[in-house]
Amino acid sequence: MNATANAFRKLLDRTRRRLGYFVEGAIVEFTESVVARMGELNLSNSKLASRLKCKPPYITKVLRGDTNFTLESMVKIALALDSILTIKLTPRVSSVRWRLPHGPQRQNFPSESGFVSRYPAGTTKHKAIQSDEISIAA
Repeated sequence: MNATANAFRKLLDRTRRRLGYFVEGAIVEFTESVVARMGELNLSNSKLASRLKCKPPYITKVLRGDTNFTLESMVKIALALDSILTIKLTPRVSSVRWRLPHGPQRQNFPSESGFVSRYPAGTTKHKAIQSDEISIAA
């Protein structure tokens, strides 16, 4: 491993130990699920804003992850999308698997984006990776 790659790996390892890394990960997961649900319902930012009785720039701010999410705001957004908010604790992971959406929603995602399925550290149960999945070690 060259010096640049080694320095980058150390930086990434330090980053993964910080609270902000996990907070940003939760924000990305939530906003990706909002975008996916909006796609399923064929809802524009304006239509979602109307359902939430807010202005469209707020929706843009939400989708960028630039808002201070509270449980209340997340629940309101979920309900406006005819969904419920589910929060769960997941054991730390040894690998992360990204699953790309199927059907019309797939065109809204770049090839490297998708939904995260987490597998707990120490898990011996492995599933074959499908052609629409990318698996990386954590």
